[in-house]
Amino acid sequence: MRYFNSFFFVFLLLISCSHQQDTGQVHPQYFSLTEFFNQEIARLDSQSLYLYRTVRIGSKVSETIDSTPEWKEEFSLFQDCDINKPELVSDYSVDSVIQGNERHYLYENISATNRVSNIHVYWKNNSLPELIEITVKEKNYFKDEEFVYSYQPSLAIGVMGTRKNLTSEENEFEILSEIRKK
Repeated sequence: MRYFNSFFFVFLLLISCSHQQDTGQVHPQYFSLTEFFNQEIARLDSQSLYLYRTVRIGSKVSETIDSTPEWKEEFSLFQDCDINKPELVSDYSVDSVIQGNERHYLYENISATNRVSNIHVYWKNNSLPELIEITVKEKNYFKDEEFVYSYQPSLAIGVMGTRKNLTSEENEFEILSEIRKK
């Protein structure tokens, strides 16, 4: 019986080691936009803030105030651009410049198969990036679009771009949302 207990213990140990479950989590190879903006949503939700929004479409300009911003909606475009996906692991090159307390990372699409053309992330002196800029391009027979999404933590969210489709002229637009304390 003593040998059976020892054998049984070794058997259980081997089974537990060999049947580790794959959690499906992939360690981010690139700066994780999803993770960063989830943290920003939580951080900004805990503060009393509003958005002063200026929208320009062509020559028309309008201004609004959003007193209860939905941060998840505000950052959804940014999170949709996250390139930490197994199928994109070899589609981007990474270039970095580090000088003193300043860091700059550029993720550039080298395969030209993804709509996210590049991502710039700039840091200066702290743990939050000072600026995140994402360029998205989509061109086919029906449309030609280029957008730049930018975010300066606690300061502003910007979206600007040009859009042209088969039936219309090129349209330029810009949305600037300044983050202000109540």
